[in-house]
Amino acid sequence: MDLSYITSGSVSSHEDFESEDLSGTESQIYGVSRELVQSGHSVSIIRAGSESSGPVNAEGIQIYDVQAPEYPTEVGTILSKLIFSRRAADKIRELNPDLVNVIMKYPTVFIYNLQYPVVHFAFNNPADLRHTKPWLARNVTGFVESRIARNVDGMVVRNPNVKSWAEEHSNGEVVQIPTAVHPEKYTDDGDEKYLLYGGRLSSEKNIGHLIRAFSSLGSSIRGEYTLAIVGEGPEKASLKSLADNHGVADSVNFYPWLEKSEFVEVISRATCAVLPSEYEGMPVFVLEAMACGKPVIGSDIPGIRQLISHGETGLLFDKRDIASLTARIERLLSAPRERERLGRNARRRVQTKYNFADVASQYLALYRKLTSNE
Repeated sequence: MDLSYITSGSVSSHEDFESEDLSGTESQIYGVSRELVQSGHSVSIIRAGSESSGPVNAEGIQIYDVQAPEYPTEVGTILSKLIFSRRAADKIRELNPDLVNVIMKYPTVFIYNLQYPVVHFAFNNPADLRHTKPWLARNVTGFVESRIARNVDGMVVRNPNVKSWAEEHSNGEVVQIPTAVHPEKYTDDGDEKYLLYGGRLSSEKNIGHLIRAFSSLGSSIRGEYTLAIVGEGPEKASLKSLADNHGVADSVNFYPWLEKSEFVEVISRATCAVLPSEYEGMPVFVLEAMACGKPVIGSDIPGIRQLISHGETGLLFDKRDIASLTARIERLLSAPRERERLGRNARRRVQTKYNFADVASQYLALYRKLTSNE
């Protein structure tokens, strides 16, 4: 089978597949692509670049850059992605694959009317954006997602919440396929006494809740543990001010985006990981921590709930209840044996359910079903 993947369409999120220093979403594209190539399929990846070039061969995957303009405003970013979508459609006609799988909304707009079966990866139920997005952005997102859902041949979703929305709006095949990692690449390298958050520093991640919860811990615990926050985003300055205002600036350490290998090392030495998000698809960060044998404290939402069984592979808390988050942190930090048990169970779950070999086979089953209907 000849398959093409199209990435986010933004030059700012251009990913170096050749080095595998990838963000969560692109790690999924590359991991699945590599498994499919090893199974004898032909795979190309189309990404946004400052100029058009390629192909570059990465472990048998053909990677093409398609030029996308860069505009500084939010509206400009959308326009850039639409221009990329139009140019990516031309590249697809040139490659003539059996099927196209598009990541993100706007790069899909000029793709779904092509003659090839098109699969769209839906991250979120647009209704989940109501608490975190301005009215205009929320409604435009909902309109675009709904239009795409009605026109594509298949949709891949991560959790039941998004699946319910997709089944209501889509005329195509809707399949829930989990996120994956390579478990063999992750190890537990001890406990260096810090809690870890890794990801975008934006409002929907509720990182302010985590800082407030950390500041509410007893002085003896805060004297022993620190909080490490790895990532970049629009909330960084306000989060630093929040830590300062709550008197924990000396114990809350902010780090920029790290190279993948370095970030994995940071996870492997953490005491536990925390993800307090408002909504998620199925976060790679949680899987990576579980693969390292680390217990994870996560908000009780679809996407995280699919990965964490409360009291078995980690702990869940009410995303709006800071006291609940504080209690979960105190519980883990005061119980090393429970941390060990949860971490051991978490790693076992990743090994058996969330590896790329199994996940790639689920994608392939969908692709075969859609191409057999042609």
